[in-house]
Amino acid sequence: MFGPVDQPDRTAAAPACEPAGASGITIHLRADRRHIQDRDVIRLRESINTKLNLEMGNTPEILDVALRVLPEEVCLVPENRAEVTTEGGLDAAGQHGHLAPYIAKLNDAGIRVSLFIAAQPAQYEAAVKLRPRVIEIPTGARGAALAHGEAYAAPRYAGGPAERPGRARARGSAATAARSG
Repeated sequence: MFGPVDQPDRTAAAPACEPAGASGITIHLRADRRHIQDRDVIRLRESINTKLNLEMGNTPEILDVALRVLPEEVCLVPENRAEVTTEGGLDAAGQHGHLAPYIAKLNDAGIRVSLFIAAQPAQYEAAVKLRPRVIEIPTGARGAALAHGEAYAAPRYAGGPAERPGRARARGSAATAARSG
């Protein structure tokens, strides 16, 4: 089950999680393929019976993999080759024109789309316009501040919940409160 550098074989480990009660498997296919390879994604899809969540960058090659494999869920995340793991959110406002066709293709294929966005009001507003089913918000900055005994002030809307843009939940979307980076 372990590879040359003591990395677990995900295609063997994931099916072993199902009998233990896992209701889903999440994998991250990066543009540089450092976490998992295309063939692993295909093998996982064929070997598990539970929900597959594919975290992915928004590149044409990765979109093609997702449309071939048809995971139940896709979470679009930003990628920075210098990061070990995803640390910030997508720029939904600045990348609207690039993200919209990806999200439309995934939605058309029946895949539930999630956007991992920065915790900023402008990003919330832009994300709602892109119509994902789920919005995920990174909490790494908050966690780091609290770990160092520092205060953290999350961005807030002055008018409260009634004035939040788009009222995503009212339109049938779910919103995830937080996810660590």
